[in-house]
Amino acid sequence: MIGITNIYPYLPYYRISLESINRAWNRPAGKGTRSISNYDEDVITMSVNTLSSKKKSWDDLDFLIHATTSSPFVEESSAAIISYVLGTGADCLNLNVNQSLTSGTKALHLGLQLLKEKKKGMIIAADRRDIQSGEDLEKVLGDGACAIEIGVDHVMAKVEAFSSRTDFGYDTWQLKNEASVKKSDDKFANEVKIENLVAVGKDLLETSNLQASDIKWVIVADSQTKLANTINSKLGFTAEQHFISSLNNEIGYLGVSSGFLYLNELFLKANSGDRIMLLQSGSGADGYIFQVTSNIEDFKKENGLLLQLSSKTVIENYNEGLVRRGLQKISELKPYATKTYMRRERENNLRFRGQKCGECEFIHFPKRPNCHLCGSREKMEWIWLERTGTIVTFTHDHVFPGDIEPKTMAVVDLDGGCRIFTQMTNHSHNQVKIGNRVRLSFRKLHEGGDFPNYFWKALPIIQGGV
Repeated sequence: MIGITNIYPYLPYYRISLESINRAWNRPAGKGTRSISNYDEDVITMSVNTLSSKKKSWDDLDFLIHATTSSPFVEESSAAIISYVLGTGADCLNLNVNQSLTSGTKALHLGLQLLKEKKKGMIIAADRRDIQSGEDLEKVLGDGACAIEIGVDHVMAKVEAFSSRTDFGYDTWQLKNEASVKKSDDKFANEVKIENLVAVGKDLLETSNLQASDIKWVIVADSQTKLANTINSKLGFTAEQHFISSLNNEIGYLGVSSGFLYLNELFLKANSGDRIMLLQSGSGADGYIFQVTSNIEDFKKENGLLLQLSSKTVIENYNEGLVRRGLQKISELKPYATKTYMRRERENNLRFRGQKCGECEFIHFPKRPNCHLCGSREKMEWIWLERTGTIVTFTHDHVFPGDIEPKTMAVVDLDGGCRIFTQMTNHSHNQVKIGNRVRLSFRKLHEGGDFPNYFWKALPIIQGGV
């Protein structure tokens, strides 16, 4: 049996209220919030953070596929960076599937084909789509990521059918040199979406030899949530079969990761034997029929979606939301950086690995030519550092330029040994105390050298371990 073995969500800590967005543009107040990535987050950091708190090294993966419409790179493999940070082996196959809102579902299909010769893989879908301030999509889209682990052992949802239909030129798009997503006329786009989604749904039922009544739940992943009623009616589903996600009101529509996050939410209430149809819109449409197995009960005990939904800070000031998301700069820092330096220091900076002295077992970070404690130059062994610790001391730096000021710098004693000095993020300055517990999170440090430079920052551990 092949199928989904686990799902790992990542939701940014910050939300912006629809009321604040509408107030900024003199519109009637709305209800709900949208997830917004912090200034030091992009699709690469969010993708890493779906998995980095689960274990230090994912060297058991045979392949990793990254799906997004909003990679920070036009030319560079985001999958390769993510794979390296997560500690996969050099022989782990890395692939990128980009530019369509069905990139995630297509990446899943590709991964399932690879399982015919591989044993275990990861599909990570993430989006951070920039919108022109004041546009309608600003009230709809959110940021986030979701990783789906697939394999042949301990399957919690087997794939019974897949269908895909290709189309183009009717919904959202973004040109190479433009900063924000554009959209076409809603009425026109919705007509084409309905046509494609219904066609895929009918094909799924036909190829799997199932009736509409055999499906327990139907998920329609699209930015226009009201389309689902029409689509379900045309496919013969009842209102009880229509899964209405609470995520739309909490975090918005998260692009390529939306369908996976809806699945995650639904799996938390599904039972063994339930069949679920997932329909994802984008450059046509993709669809799946999954059947849940008894292994779903283990998933329910460990999944972190509900904790991440409750661990949040809601921003009520529209301008602060722009600054948080990096769309409005207070001051900009572009320090000197080179690819040579990044490669030389990547074990420290990207994988967060230190060195342990083979003589006295003192742990160092960053790397050193000799042991700081005993002076030995022999047996300096690379090890994975713990990603939790305790604040020893800190300072709020009002001089250092950046998007959010002041910048909090903290000295942290890591669990298991080693003291590090790093920035803090996702925190309130007045709540930082000596003795606070923190977790390390993969973040963007700066864009010196005209490319994103990444490092690990400390954040309060109360945020669900993400």
